[in-house]
Amino acid sequence: MLPADEHSPGAGDLGVHLEIEAKAKTTHNYGELLKRGMNWADGQAIEMGKLAFAKLDAIDRVKVVMAAETQKAVQNSVPGQFFNQTLRDGVLFYYGHEETWQNVGFPHALQPIGFPDHADAPQAK
Repeated sequence: MLPADEHSPGAGDLGVHLEIEAKAKTTHNYGELLKRGMNWADGQAIEMGKLAFAKLDAIDRVKVVMAAETQKAVQNSVPGQFFNQTLRDGVLFYYGHEETWQNVGFPHALQPIGFPDHADAPQAK
């Protein structure tokens, strides 16, 4: 998702995937979206002649991700929702790690206090 470069570690090195998995365990709808999204990705792999998304080479994995991205604006599209949500959370979790801050020039997290009201219903202004 976010590979390492000369300034920052990759998302995998920081355990971003583990944070996404932890969120899936505690947030039912999120877990369901991940299951449905991965089932869709595995189905795409089967159409390409492989048993699962994880068995695809890097080029074919990118093709599947790009196919999901093309559906991100389609209402109720599982691949699109899966793409949007995992990208959003991946970036959020990634930049929550101090090791990534130097690359963007901040001495602290991009949103230092987080989003304390993220679980609350929207309030009228």
